Amino acid sequence: MNARYHGFLLLLMGAASGWFASGERYALLMNPAFRWVTVTGALLVGLLGATLLLRGGTASRFALVTFAGFCALVAWAGPHAGGVAPLLAPPDDGPAVERAGYEPIRTDVLFESFDREATEVPQGQVRLRGFVKRTPELDARGAFILLEPKMACCLADAIALGLRVVSPDRQLPPDEAWVYAFGRLRALEPPRPVPPFRVGAILFTGVSRTHVLDADEVVGYEALLPSLWEQIPATRCSFFRKLLEVCGLDEALRGTTSYTVLAPLDQAFERWSAEEREAALADPERAREIVSACLVPDRHTTRDLHAREDPLLTPLAGPDLTVISRNGRLEVGNARILF
Repeated sequence: MNARYHGFLLLLMGAASGWFASGERYALLMNPAFRWVTVTGALLVGLLGATLLLRGGTASRFALVTFAGFCALVAWAGPHAGGVAPLLAPPDDGPAVERAGYEPIRTDVLFESFDREATEVPQGQVRLRGFVKRTPELDARGAFILLEPKMACCLADAIALGLRVVSPDRQLPPDEAWVYAFGRLRALEPPRPVPPFRVGAILFTGVSRTHVLDADEVVGYEALLPSLWEQIPATRCSFFRKLLEVCGLDEALRGTTSYTVLAPLDQAFERWSAEEREAALADPERAREIVSACLVPDRHTTRDLHAREDPLLTPLAGPDLTVISRNGRLEVGNARILF
């Protein structure tokens, strides 16, 4: 009875591990290069559980062999699973952060070059990315630490590697902001130690003692994001976009001021007659009145609205909008938030 009970638990564990490995959330916690190892392990655990469930106490030898095989698989897979993968990194850099003459380079590759001969350290202009860590000592020198998180297998193996960056014009980005730094590496003689520190759940951080980046430019990731205007779907919100253009508020959404845009779908305007739609597009004041009721100053994410204690939002114009969060469904001004 005890062996069958354990077999049932192992069978559930194998099924749960296989389900987790087959989903998209696997890449949030584990290196996708190890997915096949997790799937194989789940099959072995499930097979072991099924054997114990069916054969009871007579399966001890089979259980030992299966467990040994799984351990051997994990030990062999380590150096064959594709190395490290970036953690918490933004989407692909793309042309927005390309600069002529600057070579993009990963921090872990850079650290490997530091450990080899000096000739292997990049001598030209490089581009690095990561998040900012500031200390009072570095602030006084117009510098900050740029860290790029990495993980070898899962979050338990997360590390952060980086180096000091001397900011141009002593303008320092906010602490923990994600930035791109463009500049040249400079060797430190003698090497300068950096006090150890911990970053969130990352247990180990390593900052180069031997090199520093003299930055020509530091660009915040938020500055590279598309504007609010670009994020309003052109296909599903085409009439709303036309209203914004008619009254000139599209320029406000191209700027840096924070708004929350409650963009109605085209289906919302299908209740209007053709004459009403044409009249709104022909009258800038009427168009401004309509769209101003859908623009709320400041930034409000769906998570913020679900947790909001004040049930009212105040748009640029028109009556306050009531926020209702119930059973995962979010409504603002009697309209359901779809995305």
